[in-house]
Amino acid sequence: MVPEGTLLPLHRADGSASYSSNGYSVLAAVNGPVDVQRRDELPEEAVVDVIVRPAAGVGGQYIAQFPTTMNLQILPPLLQASILALLSAAIPLATLITSALIAVDSHGNINHSPSLVEISTATSLHVLAFSSHGRLLVAESEGLFDLDTWERATEEGSRECRDSGVSGHANDDVSMDPGSDVAVESFVRALVGDQMAASQKWKGVLR
Repeated sequence: MVPEGTLLPLHRADGSASYSSNGYSVLAAVNGPVDVQRRDELPEEAVVDVIVRPAAGVGGQYIAQFPTTMNLQILPPLLQASILALLSAAIPLATLITSALIAVDSHGNINHSPSLVEISTATSLHVLAFSSHGRLLVAESEGLFDLDTWERATEEGSRECRDSGVSGHANDDVSMDPGSDVAVESFVRALVGDQMAASQKWKGVLR
């Protein structure tokens, strides 16, 4: 499944983004810098306060980490929505992070961007996130698998995240043909490029 994303859907946040993949839709907002509570203050360090609020139920507050009880398949859209929101707020990042969900079925077949049915019937699930330089940053797995399966899943995750070759779009709301294979990094770069082009058009009008 090809992801969908939008930059700056919220007007009262410093940065915001929506991202949909793997059957989940995430809306992320970034605000800051703000004053931290004195009990959390570290004079020489910045604090990242992460609040996750589900559509139904009670949310939770986490300091620079995700809850261990969260469903594995929601991690990629959470990570990607967070990165897009930071980019939309013009927060300097050391690297661009992209993530993918890989499902392995009972026959050992590797499925990237699996459907909900493939997720429910998978013998193992793997969430992998890579930097723009190809460094593996996140590797979370569940289910039964061997080392060879994990290595094949990691290779497929790298291709899913980092292959290039996607052209930009005319607006900031990107939805690509479901039949095409789109690398997450190319998708993110196209989305941000569209937003930059749109902002340049507004500057031209105001001159």
